[in-house]
Amino acid sequence: MLQKLRERTSGWVATIIIALLMVPFLFVIDQRYLGGMGANNVAQVKAPPTWWEGAPKWWPASMLWEHREVSVEEFRQRFEQERMDQRQQQGEAFDPRAFETLRTSARCSIS
Repeated sequence: MLQKLRERTSGWVATIIIALLMVPFLFVIDQRYLGGMGANNVAQVKAPPTWWEGAPKWWPASMLWEHREVSVEEFRQRFEQERMDQRQQQGEAFDPRAFETLRTSARCSIS
């Protein structure tokens, strides 16, 4: 039985059929499996293009969206810069613990 299976799957017709079956999977493969979001990234930002704010989320329109990954180093730099800006604006009233809460951190934008 295995010999018959091997004989039928070793020809050029079987190779073409297998190749045709593989094509749809190339469009479905998630980038995370191929190393899309690396271990050194803390976030992945997906946003509609600036010229089309109401762009739909469904594929293939989502291919036009801006995809950006934020590295740990970039996050630290932006966080420290925002902390310094807040410290300058608030002066002696600056509270580092209040700054690091989620409610306050959510106001920071990544651009």
